[in-house]
Amino acid sequence: MQYELTTLQSPAMQPLTLAAAKLHLYEDEEHNDDDITRAIADATLWLERQTDLRLITQKTRLTADNFPAAGTPITLPVWPVKSIDAITYVAADGTETTLATESVSLRKNDYGRSRIAMKDWAPWPTTRHTPDAVTIDVEVGFTDADSVPEIYVRPLLTLIAFFYENRGDSDIALPQVLGDLVANLRPADE
Repeated sequence: MQYELTTLQSPAMQPLTLAAAKLHLYEDEEHNDDDITRAIADATLWLERQTDLRLITQKTRLTADNFPAAGTPITLPVWPVKSIDAITYVAADGTETTLATESVSLRKNDYGRSRIAMKDWAPWPTTRHTPDAVTIDVEVGFTDADSVPEIYVRPLLTLIAFFYENRGDSDIALPQVLGDLVANLRPADE
C-alpha cells in the first residue's frame, strides 16, 4: 500500500530537555544554548525520519489511494501508535464517509509496529478510484520526555553530540557506526 504521511500536530516539546543535552555535552555556559537546542531538533528529526519512530506525542495523517485487498491489514508506518483518531474515505459513489474506529482492530506487535484491520477480517470498504481516497489520522509518540525509553535516548544523545560538534559544517557525513546504531532501532515488520 503506497501512502503519504503528513504531520497534523507537531509535538509540544522536544524528547530531551536542554539541561539533559547540556549535561551530556559537558556544557555549562549559556552562550551555546541556541546551538544545542538546534542540535536537539536536528537529531530528533533525523532519528524520526530514519526509524519512523515518533518520540513525543503528535498527530499524523496517512493518505492512500485505496484500502488494501480484503483481509489485508494496514501496517502503520509510524510508531508507537497510541490511537486511531479517524478513518475517512471517498466511497464508490463519491461521498466522503467516516469509518467508525470501533469497526477496526488496532494490533501492536512485539517489535513496535502497529497494524489495523477490519474486525473479523471483514473486507475494507470500496473506494472511488481517486487520489488520496483514504485518510487515517493517528496519534503517535511517547507522552513526554520522561516516558521516552532509554534505548532511544542514548542514540539521540549521541546524535545531538554529533550535530552540535559539527554545527556549521554541512559536508560532514554521519559516521557509519551511528547509522548502524539507528538502523537497529527500526522495528521489524511481522
